[in-house]
Amino acid sequence: DSIHTNAKGSVNACALGEGITPLRAMDRTEGGERSEEVAKERMSEAAPEEVGEERKRELIAKRANVVQELLQTERDYVHYLETVTLYFRIPMEVKAKQKDIVISEEEIRTLFGQFDVILAYNQQLLAQLKARLDPPHWDPESTTVGDVFLSMLPFFRMYSNYCINYPRARCILRRLTKCATSAANLAALDAQEGTGKLGLKDYLIMPVQRIPRYIMLVRDLKKKTWPTHPDFCLLADAEVKLQEVADSLEHAQETSANGEKLMDVQKELTSNARNVRQFPLVASLIHPNRVFVREDDAVQVIVKGARVAGSAASGSGRAMPCSAVPCSPRRLRAFLEGGSTTHSERHVLVFSDLILLVKRRGGGKTAVKHLMTFTTLRRVQRSAEYAVLETSTGAHVLLFEDERQSTAWVDAVARHFEDFKASQQKNEARTVGALTEADGARGGGRDVPGSRDKKLRRIASAILNDFAVVEGGAGDGPADASG
Repeated sequence: DSIHTNAKGSVNACALGEGITPLRAMDRTEGGERSEEVAKERMSEAAPEEVGEERKRELIAKRANVVQELLQTERDYVHYLETVTLYFRIPMEVKAKQKDIVISEEEIRTLFGQFDVILAYNQQLLAQLKARLDPPHWDPESTTVGDVFLSMLPFFRMYSNYCINYPRARCILRRLTKCATSAANLAALDAQEGTGKLGLKDYLIMPVQRIPRYIMLVRDLKKKTWPTHPDFCLLADAEVKLQEVADSLEHAQETSANGEKLMDVQKELTSNARNVRQFPLVASLIHPNRVFVREDDAVQVIVKGARVAGSAASGSGRAMPCSAVPCSPRRLRAFLEGGSTTHSERHVLVFSDLILLVKRRGGGKTAVKHLMTFTTLRRVQRSAEYAVLETSTGAHVLLFEDERQSTAWVDAVARHFEDFKASQQKNEARTVGALTEADGARGGGRDVPGSRDKKLRRIASAILNDFAVVEGGAGDGPADASG
């Protein structure tokens, strides 16, 4: 685990020129490994010749200011954590039992469940910082701080659970403010003298902001430390490792938010039994590899008289044949604006592997009109405020509010479509490899050279397409004649 690193190991890594990398995730090598070449380059940039005595005296003064800011902000933070327990959690538990605040035990745990753990570890961090930075112990030329943060890295990862729960905590607070009795009692808690004129919502966000704050302070302290100081390499390593923790926390939040969004959409769509009958996929939207991308309001444009092979003229919500839609942006606009068209309002949900066109009706009922998996998507193009989706079963034309929205929408779909195709090609290559290995184990056959590979690729493609159909339903689902 690249995050679980002790101080001694970090010193050795720094001595070898490793462990110091750019903060951006893009600068890391594939698989999360840090690049030794980049590390050495950063080391060479960050370690110039020995500074002069005058410059060193200037840095000593600045370094002392930063460490005192670090120590004071940690004292304040621990005090804020203690305030949450004394002035909010315990009183709220009492008021909940008295029914003064309508909140369940589970919701209280969501609000405050991690505070005791965070408080305990931050008290430990504060004790270590005081042992190094208080005046009797502070030596500007030898005292180190980076190793303190490196030793606390496993604890900082525990902020993940709190960050994941934070959006739910905000929702709970919003609900409480909508109830007159609960809102009044919550306001009374916020107004207590010991809260320092800060409300509960101000305290709840502090742990979310703390790791980025540590990164800023460590980075600032490193800038005020000369390269030959024993703390320089430790701070550089701590800065990188803390950024990795911050990236991990951000990823955990995004994953949690994505899961909740998928759950909400699935719940909304499955509440209409007709959706499940026509589009079975809506009952299994939640999937580890599926990411919710965006949602927009648009108008689906159907040109009357455009015929779908083997069917009557479209105009009832069906996709138009791709051959009926001009490729030229100018001709497309003329085609759509000059013909006899029908317009249907749609809410468009884009995922990393499919697109849903739905109609939201009164009473909370949402009807799915089209479901397009990326296995059926052929091309996506834009003309001004129009977007055209060409699939294996026809073309769908969407009209957005303006050109900026259509551009952003098409760019997002195109980007995820390319990622999907690249993933499919990798999966096909792996499947071909597995089939080839299995075929070789059976002794192969008498196929003409080259034909066996083509046959295996066809089999692999069929397997993946069958899987996609199971995952995504039958591509473009049936149209609803009601529009």
